[in-house]
Amino acid sequence: MILQHANGIRQWLGRGLAALFLGLASQAGIVQGQAPRPPVVDTLPAPAPTDQEPAQAEAAAIDAAAEPAIEPAVAELPAIEPQAAEASPAGAAKETANPATRAIHDPNVKKASCTGCGGLLGPMLSGGGSCANGKCVPGRQNCSWCNYDTVWGRIIGGLYDCICCPDQCYEPRYLLEANAAFYQDGARPVTMTRIRWDAQLNYHFPDTAEYFWARIGAKGPNNPERSVDFHELSIYQETATGNFSFFVETPFRQVGPQDNPNASNFGDLNLGTKSLLLDCELLQIAFQFKTYILSGNFGKGLGTGHVSLEPSLLTTVKLANATYLQTQVAEWIPLGGDNNHAGAAIHYHFSVNHLFWRAHNDACAVVGTFEFNGVSFQDGLFTTPAGVIENAGGHSMLHLGPGLRMSLCNKLDLGFGMGIGVSDHGPDQLYRFDFRYRF
Repeated sequence: MILQHANGIRQWLGRGLAALFLGLASQAGIVQGQAPRPPVVDTLPAPAPTDQEPAQAEAAAIDAAAEPAIEPAVAELPAIEPQAAEASPAGAAKETANPATRAIHDPNVKKASCTGCGGLLGPMLSGGGSCANGKCVPGRQNCSWCNYDTVWGRIIGGLYDCICCPDQCYEPRYLLEANAAFYQDGARPVTMTRIRWDAQLNYHFPDTAEYFWARIGAKGPNNPERSVDFHELSIYQETATGNFSFFVETPFRQVGPQDNPNASNFGDLNLGTKSLLLDCELLQIAFQFKTYILSGNFGKGLGTGHVSLEPSLLTTVKLANATYLQTQVAEWIPLGGDNNHAGAAIHYHFSVNHLFWRAHNDACAVVGTFEFNGVSFQDGLFTTPAGVIENAGGHSMLHLGPGLRMSLCNKLDLGFGMGIGVSDHGPDQLYRFDFRYRF
């Protein structure tokens, strides 16, 4: 009887331990995010009494009833609340759907840059960029006021920001694509040496307003002229400090007229100053004042025979990430020329420059240009090939054409540009080769 009773107890304990292990495994599954298994609780039957010893069986049953019932450990585990057990993806999505409830905002932290602005015409040429809403604050106070979602809003807002809200993170530097024009001066002062070769072919009415030649038959060549070919080699030196520079240019000219003798020697020297008035990423504006000094032999067609002053306004505008617009507007004022023949002229230049390719670390870059250049005479006279004197006021010299520059390590560049005449005055063809070295 004792052995049978012990076997029943051992069987009961084995089943209880198995149920306990199953409960613990189920609990571990719940912790790991698995669906919990329902606890298995087995009710172990008490040892059945035998016929031979009913009294002992009854006594054992009474003792078992008197002893505290040992419930399976799984039954004693605390109930798992449904909210904690159900770590569903929907709850996680709900929690992450509103990150602002957990984000920490510091009003003193400002954006350090505005890399996507692109240019004044960003919405049209660059797709708008990340700053098209006017809310970008590149390391400064947000003082923008304009609607940046339109082309005109971008232009007006960019100019306003450049003047009133300068970007403190902007670092001025020389860019080839912003200073690539051939027939106008760049706005940014820079220390450099330039060697230039010029050719102008079939120059008609060369003494117009004494802009190129002195008056024919007076201070200039003797014979009325049909056209002139001339070539010029010049060296230009500019020295800059900050936003100011001084420059001097010395030309050596060779002229080949059809009706007058050929000649070659130094032409009129010019020198001047340049001051950068406004400088930001989108816009540079400079004032330049140039003086032409009488040094060429005007009787042979190598100079104008007088001193000239030329104040001008230079601008560079960033249209897109790799496209710039260069402009120059200047007034040419002769001093000491022929009282009737010499006259003032306004000249104007526009160049669209585009960066085609740039290697890493500015090792090499290729920039293309397309330029329009014009000179409009406001007064003065000119001599026709027949020797007739006519009024120069209202006549213009107009040219347009492409150009290409290649730079090495942003220190030196080579370029070739040309222009085709589209008016009756001035040369029919322009050709120019530049070599520039920046210190």
